[in-house]
Amino acid sequence: MDFITGLPRSRCKFDSICVIVDKLTKSAYFLPVRATFTTEDYAELYIREITDGQAERTILTLKDMLKACALDFKRSWDDHLPLIEFSYNNSYHSIESS
Repeated sequence: MDFITGLPRSRCKFDSICVIVDKLTKSAYFLPVRATFTTEDYAELYIREITDGQAERTILTLKDMLKACALDFKRSWDDHLPLIEFSYNNSYHSIESS
């Protein structure tokens, strides 16, 4: 995480950019911020912009995997949930910027 500061104030009163680079995926996020943001503001921004987007993609992938598992294993899908988790955590994930 790094910052670009000293920018002209935008209509929404942003004057800086928070740059977050995911070293694993090499994805970059450029988030408009204010120089007056507090640590709590940055935490909320991170959760809203970075974590929630990742969670949405994870849940969509999990739903697809569960559908396939439910078709194959019918009523015992929950017995196979640890296998789905293992498979998910040990497979390549293409991360797209939102």
